[in-house]
Amino acid sequence: MNPNPKHKNPKPNTQNPKSPRTQTSTLKLQNPKPQTQNPNPEIPAPLCPSLGCPQLPALSPLSASSAHLQVKFTQTSWNEKISRILEDFPRVDDIHPFYSDLLNVLYDKDHYKLALGQLNTAKNIIDKVAKDYVKLLKYGDTLYRCKQLKRAALGRMCTIMKKHGASLAYLEQVRQHMSRLPSIDPNTRTILVCGYPNVGKSSFMNKVTRADVEVQPYAFTTKSIYVGHTDYKYLRWQVLDTPGILDRPLEERNTIEMQSITALAHLRAVVLVNPEP
Repeated sequence: MNPNPKHKNPKPNTQNPKSPRTQTSTLKLQNPKPQTQNPNPEIPAPLCPSLGCPQLPALSPLSASSAHLQVKFTQTSWNEKISRILEDFPRVDDIHPFYSDLLNVLYDKDHYKLALGQLNTAKNIIDKVAKDYVKLLKYGDTLYRCKQLKRAALGRMCTIMKKHGASLAYLEQVRQHMSRLPSIDPNTRTILVCGYPNVGKSSFMNKVTRADVEVQPYAFTTKSIYVGHTDYKYLRWQVLDTPGILDRPLEERNTIEMQSITALAHLRAVVLVNPEP
């Protein structure tokens, strides 16, 4: 029994304000981890709120699909345009021999086929480039990488088409010239007017048909084939006015004379030769 009841045993203090755990957490808050530098200072990297370190932007599914769709749309557009060009231009092997030789005389058949072949090759290369970059976009882990892959894909497609600018310009000239050529039917009744230059072939053409061919008092006024139609005994005839031909070897003939030679070689027609005046 305690002789002094006023002095009681004090209770032990269980709450220590500076325990080892509290000191450790205080040190951790006072000395946070050092911030790592942004590998690419041009890209703003947001800070991670928990650690305070820079973090690249996460990839959004919508942004990845947008880059994928842009690459596919560009590839599809180029494919459709080039395919339309290849389909609109006639193939040399599928047309009548008269038009095939006339194409060779006017535009050089080898150059024509080479230009179409280069466009076909460019279309296949663009399809391959788009296919490769679409695969790479599936593994893009950040928005920045997806944008860079998209820019690289579109840039390569445009570079491929710029390299074929000369072929496109040549085919455009051929298209404009072919649109001005007359429509000649190789399988109908035909009268082929030919002879020396400046002998009255165009004047005969203007009298017989409703065609309006230029007539001048000098040679080689007619530089291409003109077409007219006339009726004789209830039958429709196709009349062709050809450029003049000089008496010289075939190797020495020019482009104007070779058009007449091509018509004489491939068209089944009644040949009307105008003698010298």
